[in-house]
Amino acid sequence: MLSRVYLGLPVWNRPDWAGELFPASTPAGERLAAYARIFNAVEGNTTFYATPPAATVERWLAQTGPEFRFCFKLPRSVTHDRMLVNAGRELEAFMAVLEPLASRLGPVLVQLPPRFGPRQLPVLEDFVLSLPPWAPYAVEVRHLGFFAGAAQVELDAMLAELGVDRAILDTRGVHEPFAAGADPGGADPALLEAHQRKPVLPAPAIVTGRRPVLRYVANPELAA
Repeated sequence: MLSRVYLGLPVWNRPDWAGELFPASTPAGERLAAYARIFNAVEGNTTFYATPPAATVERWLAQTGPEFRFCFKLPRSVTHDRMLVNAGRELEAFMAVLEPLASRLGPVLVQLPPRFGPRQLPVLEDFVLSLPPWAPYAVEVRHLGFFAGAAQVELDAMLAELGVDRAILDTRGVHEPFAAGADPGGADPALLEAHQRKPVLPAPAIVTGRRPVLRYVANPELAA
């Protein structure tokens, strides 16, 4: 049984949450503190697109308590542009910015694109071995070859040996309503957008490390 579960959202700073999730009077600069009074973790999706300034990281530290966890993504320049190859300089710069948050880090997410396939597993292993040991990590793969057969076994064994979690992306809730050619007309706009953008992948119940990560994309129209 898990002794502690961390629950959070991909972002914390959405203006439309004012008056709903946050008090309407919450200033933009204090939304993280308000969010952290409700949730104990956040994905921090923005780091995929840009490395935050050091001063911003210090503000994040000041607005959260010691039990709060940030689960940041590595920059896309490392995972998608360079495909983990010759990315040492970008990785070092990014992790140096995050280091003041070391005690608040959940698994740092190595999210790989669909074109990163089983043939590149040695590249992934070399990259994971190069990661700074002071942070926990999780790997999310999107190539279908990693979800069956020898490639899945090899990936899971490698991550387990290195003590790295395998992040599971569960998008079934946003794709099942459109199965068998269902007409999307009248669907919730958020559901339709997620259906168009999120990949269709298996969601295996696999644990390779000490901090299992489930990235769940929910259907906003929950069944009764």
